[in-house]
Amino acid sequence: FFVVLLMGGGGAVGLLYVSVKTGTNLPTKSFSGKCNSFCTISFENQTFKTDICKNTVNPTWNSSYTFEIFAKPSEQISLSIWEKGPLPSQDNCLGTLIIPLNFGQPFNLDVEQPLSSAKNSNV
Repeated sequence: FFVVLLMGGGGAVGLLYVSVKTGTNLPTKSFSGKCNSFCTISFENQTFKTDICKNTVNPTWNSSYTFEIFAKPSEQISLSIWEKGPLPSQDNCLGTLIIPLNFGQPFNLDVEQPLSSAKNSNV
């Protein structure tokens, strides 16, 4: 993660850059022991979705996204890992990671974090 703050008129006051790299040891409900997974990243009212990584519990997404920051931004970003189902209504959430943000200080977070609802799984 890294942030660029802009000075100026209305609209966005800054940009939040987020890169989603990999997942490790994702749980799966598939009989094959592998899963087709994707990640959603949400900040404010903006959500992005990675491509689907097929047939692996150790996906590599290597995707980057840019969020606009508005006055009084949210103090957290949410990342959820999903196992793709046969239909969109059958996608299964494997876990969620909530990352606190402090816009009062510069930061660059580049670490592996455990998912909240999945044992031994990281993103």
